[in-house]
Amino acid sequence: MKTRTRKDVIKNIAIVFLAIMLVLTFFSNTILNWSLPQVNGKYTEYGEIKTGVRGSGTVVSNMTYTESIKGNRTVEMVYVNRGSQVEAGQVLMSLSVSDSDSIEALKAEIATLQETYDRAILGRTENDYTSDEIAIRNAEEDLAEIMEERALFTDEYVAQVKADAEKAKQELEKAEERVEALEERLAEISENSDDPEIVAAREAVAEQTAICEAAQLEYELAQKLLEDVSYTDTDSLKSQRTALNNQLDSLEKELEYLEEDYADLLSLDADLSAKKTALEQATATYDKALEDYEANPDGDGLLDALNLAQTAKDNAQTEYDATKTLWDDKEEDIKEAKRTIEAKKSEISGVKSQISSVSSRLSSANSSNRKYNERKEAVELKKATVDDENRVLEGKKKTLQATVNKLNKTIAEELKTEKKALEDLTEQKAEADAKLQELSKIESLDDQIKSSQRSLESMKLSLEKRKESDAKADQLEDYDLNKQLKTIKEKKDKLAKLQGDAKESYDLCATHSGTVTEVNFRAGEIASDGAAAVVIEVQESGYSLSFSVSNTEALKVKVGDTATVSDTYWGQNVGAVLKSIVPDAGGKTRTLNFELDGNVNVGQTLTLLVGERTTGYSSVIPKSALREDSKGKFVYITKTKSTPLGNRYVATRLDVTVAAEDDKNVAIVTDESYLYEYVIVSSTKPFEEGGYVRLSD
Repeated sequence: MKTRTRKDVIKNIAIVFLAIMLVLTFFSNTILNWSLPQVNGKYTEYGEIKTGVRGSGTVVSNMTYTESIKGNRTVEMVYVNRGSQVEAGQVLMSLSVSDSDSIEALKAEIATLQETYDRAILGRTENDYTSDEIAIRNAEEDLAEIMEERALFTDEYVAQVKADAEKAKQELEKAEERVEALEERLAEISENSDDPEIVAAREAVAEQTAICEAAQLEYELAQKLLEDVSYTDTDSLKSQRTALNNQLDSLEKELEYLEEDYADLLSLDADLSAKKTALEQATATYDKALEDYEANPDGDGLLDALNLAQTAKDNAQTEYDATKTLWDDKEEDIKEAKRTIEAKKSEISGVKSQISSVSSRLSSANSSNRKYNERKEAVELKKATVDDENRVLEGKKKTLQATVNKLNKTIAEELKTEKKALEDLTEQKAEADAKLQELSKIESLDDQIKSSQRSLESMKLSLEKRKESDAKADQLEDYDLNKQLKTIKEKKDKLAKLQGDAKESYDLCATHSGTVTEVNFRAGEIASDGAAAVVIEVQESGYSLSFSVSNTEALKVKVGDTATVSDTYWGQNVGAVLKSIVPDAGGKTRTLNFELDGNVNVGQTLTLLVGERTTGYSSVIPKSALREDSKGKFVYITKTKSTPLGNRYVATRLDVTVAAEDDKNVAIVTDESYLYEYVIVSSTKPFEEGGYVRLSD
């Protein structure tokens, strides 16, 4: 009965599962669409674009006038406000006599100016040129000494020195020729004489020469063999290996400490793995018992085996769940411990790899160094042999020369005499060359004379310029002093005027009709002499506005063009005419100046469109649909994709070129002659190119 119930449950679960899958299959399209971004769009259509040069600027008046205060006054009454319309002659403010603070301040200022002037008079210094004149005299004396030394090298002295040097040179050359001729005679005797002693000595030299040449060849061969190997300093490799071994010991000790510190966590992780394996084995045993029982429900002992397997599985599950609960509490600590230990093992492995590499390089270097030392020792032995044989050769050459000289005493004595004469002539030639070398000092002295003359002229010119500069400075100082004196006089005159004006009151009146744009004082405030009290905008002068455009845009308009004005409030009627086009500094932009008429206010910002043109285009979309990235400008359109469950919509990128645009719309051009697509304008959430979207209702 129990088995039949389990089968029914399994059958019912299968039926419910198939029903759910069927529902999901039929409604998958709706479910998927519900999670997609919802987009709003518009089909491209024919439209007109208004183009032209657009810019913004601030309205300014062509003329303003400032009414200023005369004398130091107290503002008794203000009759106008900002924006008031006034007529010429209309009273703006009533001004009364001010207190004496300004007069006292002006007196203090005059006293300060007078003190500054007096200090400047006392601080004037006389110009002193003594040090410059002494430096010029010293430079003149130095120049005289150099010219005196140069005078020693007369033309006669120079000619005699050159003649002596040439004579010594010729006599030395003749002596060298005589010595060379005698040496050649002795050499010829040495090479060709039949005298037995000379022949024996010559053969001994030839034999020793052959021995030296053979020794030299062996030495050169040993050098070539040495060049084939190189010597490597192994100290750094040994130090590196020692450091790596120390590092390895330290890392292994750290790993040991880590394993001890994390022993409980690692034991828990291993216990969980063992419990999981036991659960899997118990589950497999249960599945096998269930399979055997279902195949033969009436089999002997199969039901008991199934119940035992069920109990073992439940026990294994209980043990696993208990261990898993403990493991879950320590999960992050266990993972961190395993990561830390694995990282340390990886670090140890890396150090071992480095030790192996360094040991290999050290072994190779030691082998190469042994070969290098062996070949170097062989080279040194060969070199010593060459030196010994060459010394023997030199001795036999001297023996040969002594034998030749002994048998040819007359020539040898004559050669000795000529060599002594050659030494004397060489010394004479050196003395003559030394005197000849002194002649090069002439050029140095001439250069010193020229340099000293230029320096002296520069010093004199500098002194003259300094005197001129000081004279101008004195004139400028006099000018400044006179200016200070004039300022003091003006301040004194102003003081006298203030002292006289302080007895009178007056009304400040408008000089021109217009609109008040600034009122800088209120009743009761103190106004100083010359202060700007009221600024009046003269309406009859008109208004203007300017903004800058590129040179390319400036070519699209001309003086006299009428501009369309936006950014105006309801009922405001404003006109604008282009009056001038002025190049800006640098030449890259131009300023467009407009004359305005109508109801405008100074400081108001207006946007103007000039050179307006209206053109029809086949594909016009809202400006908000246009996008741009590093590849250029583009729009997203929707492409329909058919599926077994209905149509899906894919957001597809379409690269476009902007033909024209205005404030709201933009005309686009693609490779197609006519474009009619559903262009995405907005979306409820971000989407990606090629991603699915759903259309708004």
